[in-house]
Amino acid sequence: MITSSSGRGPACIATNPAPRRNTEPVHAVATSKARPMAPKVAAAARGREPRDRNACEAPPPRLATRGQDRDMAGKEAARIVIADADDGFRSFLAGLLKPRGAELVQVKTAKAAERVIREHHVSLAIIDSELEDESGTALVARLRKDGSRCPIIFMEAGWKEQESYRHLTDLGVRRVMHKPFSAYELIVEVDAALSEKRDTVAPPSEALEDATATKSRRKRSYPSLPAFEAPPSSSEASPLTLALVGRNEAIESMVKAAADDAVVAIRPMRDGDEVLRRLDVESIDGALFVLEPNDPDVGLAEATEVLCSSTGKGLPVGFVCHGGDVSVQVDAIHAGGVVYLSTPIEPAHLQKAATQMAQVRQGPAPLVTLVASPRQARALSEALEHAPVTTEPLASGSALVEHLEHATPDLVLFDADTRGVSAIDVCKLLRASPRYHALPVILMTGHDGTEARMAAFEAGADDLLVKPVAPHELVTRVLARIQRVRAARDVADRDPQTGLLHRHAFVERAHAMAAEAGRAGRVVAMCVLGLDDPSGTGEDLEKQAQEKQSDDKKLAALGHLLGSRLREYDLRARWSEEEVILALPDVDARTAEPLMRRLLDALVMNGLECSAGVAIFPADEHVMESLVRVARRRWRRARGNGLDVVTIG
Repeated sequence: MITSSSGRGPACIATNPAPRRNTEPVHAVATSKARPMAPKVAAAARGREPRDRNACEAPPPRLATRGQDRDMAGKEAARIVIADADDGFRSFLAGLLKPRGAELVQVKTAKAAERVIREHHVSLAIIDSELEDESGTALVARLRKDGSRCPIIFMEAGWKEQESYRHLTDLGVRRVMHKPFSAYELIVEVDAALSEKRDTVAPPSEALEDATATKSRRKRSYPSLPAFEAPPSSSEASPLTLALVGRNEAIESMVKAAADDAVVAIRPMRDGDEVLRRLDVESIDGALFVLEPNDPDVGLAEATEVLCSSTGKGLPVGFVCHGGDVSVQVDAIHAGGVVYLSTPIEPAHLQKAATQMAQVRQGPAPLVTLVASPRQARALSEALEHAPVTTEPLASGSALVEHLEHATPDLVLFDADTRGVSAIDVCKLLRASPRYHALPVILMTGHDGTEARMAAFEAGADDLLVKPVAPHELVTRVLARIQRVRAARDVADRDPQTGLLHRHAFVERAHAMAAEAGRAGRVVAMCVLGLDDPSGTGEDLEKQAQEKQSDDKKLAALGHLLGSRLREYDLRARWSEEEVILALPDVDARTAEPLMRRLLDALVMNGLECSAGVAIFPADEHVMESLVRVARRRWRRARGNGLDVVTIG
């Protein structure tokens, strides 16, 4: 007889117990009695009912030995160990798994589970994090240390820190599932585990060594088959084409010399009219206008004419000039310049400028987050290489949850066969968060079947791809999902009257802009523009309505004017009834003040009187909300000092 660690009674082991009659439908949720928790992410946490320590299940049955297992019917018998201290929960799991035809062994202590796994062949162990005598993590660590290679599904009552999941993955745990989970989810994971070869579980010698050695060996030990063969990449990148507009031979020769060492093709053109004519017959990624030091207004005026024309609208323009005069830079930004180059011109600077203009013309590349094993992530990245997207790989579902705290991808492509936290659990967590409720999620799996599809769609996945996947199908589905979501988001994010972003959309995009600027060591100017002498002081309702209508018209005119005077990628939003807010990347305090003064002058010419307050990231504040407060405080101070005033410090 196997005794429990407490010595108060025999260990509770039963094979294929008669489960309670299960009258619930197949989509029943597997959970235990719950009490609320408040970790970083919301999750259900299990409570415990008092139990009689002397109570036990039926006496342990006679189990076949390892040798006998292999002799029965000429093949190994599938045996599943369910280790959980909750009697009702164990019986519920047994009821779900009994139709799968496996031999079920239920235990409530770590000692009993360890004895069964050591002495008998076990095809799969389902282990809870809290057993009667010790934690499930300690049991798994001891099994791996003693040489057990049994596949393990680990059950958690609540979400933990990423380090906990990394530790379980290093111990060779196949999957971490969070309660509550549906019957579909459990069946999918069990079927997948039983279909794998036993040697896909981490050897204990590797699991208990340092993380670097473990990860490097694991790449060799359990390669996940690529979902497809990536298309061959081109040996040479296609050059970007820029028009160089002007008649300065010295600058032209300097730009051509830099282009020889960069992947950029230069097309010299005499003036803006030639640019417009050439746009009708060839593809141009952007136009660089030469600014003469003694008379920069000629180049600025030509660039403005090109941008205001129907043919040149949307064409990214940049400027190149001798020296780095701040006033000329301000004029360039004010004229709609995307980039500004000063002599001497290095090939790397020209390449960066051309790439930035091409990105503006095509629009910002959607960000696709890949959650997959290293090998699978490389295959996915290669397949999406020729699509207009940017990819970022993550190794696990827990890493994705942590990553989303400071990033906003356009789509998540999740290989559900990746070890660690269940893709279904992560998908349910995202759908429970208002911030990521609409984030597109595409799951990939190697297990086709009704259960896998039902589990994915019930969890909120937008699409499910069964491997192997053809590269063109993957690209088509990813782009179609992104385009549909972006179109809906753009309609919802903008004020139809002014063309400006709504406040919530601005906050989300400004957060992403600040995060990118922080990683790249760049600056962002946060500018608040407010109408001076705001209306709304009328004594009767009719007059107030007329004044409000007048303010709305002014804001609409302000929004359209800002759209024509600022760069394509500058953020513009309506913050309140009388305020418009701007986020200008790569604009520092020295450039922001003259830029805003010229902008206020242009507004006055159109009958709009405004004041402005400016705050700089990261010089004034590192947190976006605090930066906005500083800019608004400076705007109120500027308004108190008179009309058309800019306050920065």
